Amino acid sequence: MPSATCVSLIVVVVVCVLSRLAAGYLENSAAFPQAIVGLWPASSPQARNSEANQQVFAVDFRDAPLQSRSASFVSGGNGIENITSLRALWRRDNMDTLLKHFFPGVAADDLVLRDTSPCYMFLGEQVCVYTQFYQGYPTMGHQLKVSFDSEERITRASGTIISKRSRLPSVPSDSYNKALNTCLAIGHLCPNMASVTGANIVVYSFDSDPMILAWKILCRRHYFYVDSASSNLISVHPQHRHAEERFLWVGDTLVWKEGDPDSGDQDIEDYLNATSAFYTTFENMIGWLSFDGKDSPLIAHIHYQDTFEQICPNAAYNGVNNEFLFCSGMTFWDVSLHEEGHAFTHFTDDTGIYEDPSAINESWSDINEEALAIMWNMPWTLGMRSSNRSCVSDSTHQRWITWLAVVSGSRDLYNPNCTYNTAAAKDCLCSFVDASESHANSGVVGIVFAITCDGGELNGEYFPGIGILKTWWIFLTSKMSHQTADTRFYQLADFLALACHGLIGKKLVDHLGYETEESITSDDCDTLVRLTDTLGLRETPCTSYQYLLAFPRYLPLTGGKFNVETSSTQCGATQYLSIHIGSETWVFSGTPIATSTYTPSWSYLTQFTLPGLSIFDSNRVISYNLSCDASFTITPTDSLNSQGKTVTRKIVFYDPPFLTGLSPVSGVENDIVVVTGDKFQQFSGPCAGLVFYYYSCLSCKFGSTITGAVFIDNSTILCQVPAGEGEVSFEVSLNAQDFTDSGLTFTYSSPAHTLQATSFLLTAITIALLITM
Repeated sequence: MPSATCVSLIVVVVVCVLSRLAAGYLENSAAFPQAIVGLWPASSPQARNSEANQQVFAVDFRDAPLQSRSASFVSGGNGIENITSLRALWRRDNMDTLLKHFFPGVAADDLVLRDTSPCYMFLGEQVCVYTQFYQGYPTMGHQLKVSFDSEERITRASGTIISKRSRLPSVPSDSYNKALNTCLAIGHLCPNMASVTGANIVVYSFDSDPMILAWKILCRRHYFYVDSASSNLISVHPQHRHAEERFLWVGDTLVWKEGDPDSGDQDIEDYLNATSAFYTTFENMIGWLSFDGKDSPLIAHIHYQDTFEQICPNAAYNGVNNEFLFCSGMTFWDVSLHEEGHAFTHFTDDTGIYEDPSAINESWSDINEEALAIMWNMPWTLGMRSSNRSCVSDSTHQRWITWLAVVSGSRDLYNPNCTYNTAAAKDCLCSFVDASESHANSGVVGIVFAITCDGGELNGEYFPGIGILKTWWIFLTSKMSHQTADTRFYQLADFLALACHGLIGKKLVDHLGYETEESITSDDCDTLVRLTDTLGLRETPCTSYQYLLAFPRYLPLTGGKFNVETSSTQCGATQYLSIHIGSETWVFSGTPIATSTYTPSWSYLTQFTLPGLSIFDSNRVISYNLSCDASFTITPTDSLNSQGKTVTRKIVFYDPPFLTGLSPVSGVENDIVVVTGDKFQQFSGPCAGLVFYYYSCLSCKFGSTITGAVFIDNSTILCQVPAGEGEVSFEVSLNAQDFTDSGLTFTYSSPAHTLQATSFLLTAITIALLITM
């Protein structure tokens, strides 16, 4: 067994703690319980998103014999090392000691239990999630997940912690009002001041100098993060809050409640059967009740109508109030369990909605639906797939095919490429549309689960399967004990290895609650590590120069602002756009800006100002090229969208519409206004960078508040009146950017109106951005 001195030196992978350990912790060479520790300092490839003051952290202090751990896990270079001697067992009441070992400058007082589901029980231990505060301000995404045994000893800990010591920038005195104006400019999400119900300052990024302090403003069920110094919008996240009741609704009618007999409605029965399996499985295996572990009820809307939201056929988990929304025919087993999986994620690791965390979030819902279907022997899972993982089209081999309610399924976990999804981190789709292409990129994790379970061929190598029970317990333990809101692909690879080794030799409980003779072996863990390495789970996504998309893709004949998204920062300070028609060439330049300041972003936006159509010889559809240099020698490759099609580089110019009137010309909030005119069209987005779906760009603007619109025909559209007062201007846009200049006005009056909206939830898509399909 290594000496205490040698082992302690293994611990000190963070240089700044070396002197502290050497000074006081090497005196006693007595043996202490074994631990596994993974620390990734900024110099390592695993911590590509970190500075020298930030470490990604995973430690397991539980007793386990050294020989039970695989050799590749001990010395495979994956950021995890073994430690056989520590100064003492750390406990809940002296967490300062643990932090002192690894993060000097961070005290226990800097860690505050998170608001949502701060602690829960898992494998007989209490798991608590702490949010880090820095100089009195809460931080975004920096959390520590700690497990305590029955004697209050710390058994496991993981997360991302900052020990930066520089002072925070000051908050300008007028920054709040400016931040509010930034929110109100996005009218369909934050229509007016009355919708703002909370605000506070948070530390949004440690990766910049100076660090970014942002206003976190709650407006109409969304959190807006606005840079307090520049007033620039950083991002928008949906709000989550606790559910209070369980009912099943169709429209405004309560159709089923707990204890009622069968409804006779197949959609309702499908939903109830699936959720019953979810509740039973988690209660039997880990004693977890409902989606939040607290046996809370839920609300589900069946046969959901979406006249205005335009999400059907689809389903969604609404994180605002834990409501589940299902369009007709969309409550099939895997769809219902997929949405339950999103709710479960919210109350465990709460994985983020950007880049690889969003893909990990989505992948868990896919895993949840497929794993439970296999455990419960659902008929479509019984036909094993060929070990060469070939694509399937017949109905007898649909194992690992998600969302069977959709024709031919939505994603294939066993071979993501079969459904045009990503199967390796290096191949990730990098666009910020659809929350960093969370659905398409979820295959990066889903394929790990499927091959670990069933085995299969990959890159000319065969990997033996270990079965559903072992695989499920490994992924569930990683999620419950290690993963946090900002978990990345490279961290997940190590968390899965930690979870696997921590389960070696333990008899596993099945979905019926019975202890089985199955237990995980070191060979199982070796196979898992080899698989994640072969799949490149630790590789860095989105490093090459790729063209991703442009918005708005439609411009009026008069020209306007045109935004292009690319991956990588190779372009430096300038990117160029060229248009060639016949012998004529036009070149425009712009400055790339990262789409996220929270972490080094996967994608960058460049805005170009384009002239009117006449300069391009009246061609209605214009193709363009991009480059990092004016001579166009460094050009991006074309990317594929989530349907496997090449993203085209075209701009469509349209005739601007004109307005002739609106009726009524006065009214109150939620009234419907009929707008008449000519040359109305309905274009499909994306129209703006904050929208995650291809949706209608047709918009109305009451004063400065922008709302969605419903297209009737070329001369008629409908708009819903937002909150407001007095007389305001009224205009319409086909691309959510360039508005008419009609001079029409609308006047807010007493509540006497002609046509009232009954269900006009135009933000439903964005509310559910984490969890659709």
